[in-house]
Amino acid sequence: MASQTEPVPTTRAAEQFFELDRTIDIEVSAMGRLVAALAEALRICVSLPPGLSGDDIGADRRIIELASAVSVCGLLQAEGPSSGCISTPPELFPRIAQLLNAAADDAEDPRVARALRRDAQHVQHVALGHRDD
Repeated sequence: MASQTEPVPTTRAAEQFFELDRTIDIEVSAMGRLVAALAEALRICVSLPPGLSGDDIGADRRIIELASAVSVCGLLQAEGPSSGCISTPPELFPRIAQLLNAAADDAEDPRVARALRRDAQHVQHVALGHRDD
């Protein structure tokens, strides 16, 4: 099951994320990998049989949150530099990590599950303010 820490919804309007302080730097390449992980999580969630979900919010709500996270990350990347680091709000990352872990729980391919868990750990590491290496 997904982590039981208090979720931070990613469905808040994209404008709200842009009003938050951007105190976390993430490499452009890492943001691209994060968008790819979110898209893979979205693919997994969309392919779930009705009524199945690896977390407690249900697949429909998770699809909306994943799509919102992809949108916000894409917008942050689009307005950032083409190389180097993108400054991001730390409030974005805890729920993204939960969504990636939930998708890993639902992944049929163990390699995909491992990759999603690794990406979730990376997001949690970045969210704690550690340098994105």
